[in-house]
Amino acid sequence: MKKAVSRKNQIIPYGYHEVGKEEEQAVKKILRGRYLTQGNAVEEFEKSLCEFTNSRYAVVVSSGTAALHLAMISLCNPGDRILTSPLTFVATVNSISYANAIPVFNDVSIETYLLEPDLSMKYKGAIIVHFAGLPNTCNEWKNFDGWIVEDAAHSLGAERLVNNKWQQIGHSRYSIATILSFHPVKSITTCEGGAILTSDRNLADELRKLRSHCISSRKGYLYEIEKVGFNYRLSDLNCAIGIEQLKKLPKFMEKRREIAYRYIEELRNVEEIILPIEHEEVRSAWHLFPVRIKNRDRIYRQLLDNNIKCQVHYIPVYKFSLYKHLYKDLPNVEKIFASELSLPIFPALSKTQQNRVIEILKSNFLKTKR
Repeated sequence: MKKAVSRKNQIIPYGYHEVGKEEEQAVKKILRGRYLTQGNAVEEFEKSLCEFTNSRYAVVVSSGTAALHLAMISLCNPGDRILTSPLTFVATVNSISYANAIPVFNDVSIETYLLEPDLSMKYKGAIIVHFAGLPNTCNEWKNFDGWIVEDAAHSLGAERLVNNKWQQIGHSRYSIATILSFHPVKSITTCEGGAILTSDRNLADELRKLRSHCISSRKGYLYEIEKVGFNYRLSDLNCAIGIEQLKKLPKFMEKRREIAYRYIEELRNVEEIILPIEHEEVRSAWHLFPVRIKNRDRIYRQLLDNNIKCQVHYIPVYKFSLYKHLYKDLPNVEKIFASELSLPIFPALSKTQQNRVIEILKSNFLKTKR
């Protein structure tokens, strides 16, 4: 007879999706309907995203990486210099390379892990990463001479205070586009998927063509191909899940914030742990709960030995052999990489599970002090 795993020994992941009967019913409806792809669910999901974020246009695609790719090939010319953060998943930087443009790194804030603007040099544009769900609100970006794309893969559901009103990520007068990801550990999931939000109609039209082979001018069985496009469409099955997930996003955000604030309350007196911050003018989506911690690797192993899966975000992109030629001396990036640990945070994380994480951290540092 197989021995049951006690709750105390159950694995706690650092992130996890939450789907229910609503998503199941939505998928069944698509499976029994006429279209599995390129049907009404795609347009409905795009409309829902626009309504939630107050963005004018939404173009859904097969992944967050696809969204970054299409944005970059729409906005970049070969040889353009694009400023971005090395403290990100490699897809951010790869998207610049896809367009044969040149990624240029700058340092990040040691407090927020967010990219600092470089106003000393000329750039065609910048991809600013909303690390861990925290929006980048640095006022100096207003003076940046170039377009801005927000990599908001972490931050759907985050808000900024603009003219004394809370404004959802995806609607900004400073950026030309906002990129979203719907991977299972993100704010909402479509299994795999992504989107580009923009107020620029011409850009939205271009993105819609690019995601579907650049096919245009249909007339009967005839159609035109204007340039190289891609098969980056998102199916109706994925979009049906996304529609239901978006309805649940306010509840997901409430739960993530509750978990984050509890971590802060329980760990704020542990001197060896530097906690993330949230400025008064923003509300983080708390995709991650990143702490900086002494003896990070030892603590990481101890948590893992107790079936608690944490993660390190991120290996700086210039440390990969592919991008080592872009290395720069960025002290804050190095400090963060040497000490950052992302603790479990997701809507279904129970108080009992969170207690396990907190207790191990606290007991570990009590032992260290003796």
